[in-house]
Amino acid sequence: MAFSLVDWNALAPGRATREAWMEWAASSAQDIPAPDVAGEGGPPLPKTPHIPMMAARRMSPGTRLAVEAALALMETRAAIPGAPPVDALVFSSRHGELERTLQIIRNLADGSEISPTDFAMSVHNTAAGLLTITAGAALPATSVAAGIDSFQQALFEVAAFFEAGMQSVLLLDFEGRLPEFYRAQPGDTSGTLPPAPGFEACAVALLLRPGNDCRVTSLPAANPAPDAAGAASPWPQSVRFLRHYLARRNRFTLGGDHRDWLWNCVAS
Repeated sequence: MAFSLVDWNALAPGRATREAWMEWAASSAQDIPAPDVAGEGGPPLPKTPHIPMMAARRMSPGTRLAVEAALALMETRAAIPGAPPVDALVFSSRHGELERTLQIIRNLADGSEISPTDFAMSVHNTAAGLLTITAGAALPATSVAAGIDSFQQALFEVAAFFEAGMQSVLLLDFEGRLPEFYRAQPGDTSGTLPPAPGFEACAVALLLRPGNDCRVTSLPAANPAPDAAGAASPWPQSVRFLRHYLARRNRFTLGGDHRDWLWNCVAS
C-alpha cells in the first residue's frame, strides 16, 4: 500500500502548533513519552477557533479536536492557488464516542433520562457528520474502528477511495479520554484496553494523494513490538507515525495487535 502525504495537522494538550510537534519529533528521547494529562497541573486542550462556540460545546474532546484539525487544514489548502479540493474523508478512532456511550448506560442503569444530545452523538460517525455540517461540504465519508490498528486499517479505506478515482483524501485519526471504568487494571497484559495514564484527547489529520512517497507493509507481529512504545503505547498509531515522519526517519515499524506495520517514507 502506497501514497503521498501532501500536508498534515495535529492537536493534543500542550501541542497546538506545527512547531510544537516538530520540536517533539526532534527531541532526543528514544522512547515516545506518555502523553500529557490535561486537567489540574496539565496543559489544556488546544483552542478550536474554526468551530462555532455552540457547536464546539456539544462535541466530545476527541471529536472537537478532529473537526478543528480538519477545518484548519482545509482552510490552509483552500488558500493555496491551484490546490485540489478534498474529495473524501476517512475517520478512524479506537474508542470514538465511548464517553457518551458510558453516560447513556449509566443513565439507563439508574433510571435517569437520557440526554438527546448524548443519544444523537453516540454513534461512531459523529465526527464525520459534524465536520461535513460545520464545513458545509457534502463529502463522502467513512468511519473506522479496528482496535489498536484503527489508523492502519483506515489507510485501506483511503486506498479504496483512490481506486474509486479520488485524488485527495483527508484522513482523521482521533481519540478522546478513555473513561476510568474501561481502563485496564494493573497487571492486565491482555492488551485489550490501553493502560493508565491516558490523555484528554488528540487528533491527527493527514491529507493524502496517490503516490509512492510512503509505503507500508504488514509483517508478523514481533514481541516486543519494534517501535519503542509498541502496541501498549497510550498514543495512537497515527501520533507515533507522525513523530517518525516529522523526524525524517525513512524506515520504521509501528507495533499493532496481531500484525506490525513496516513503513518506508521519503519525508518532504
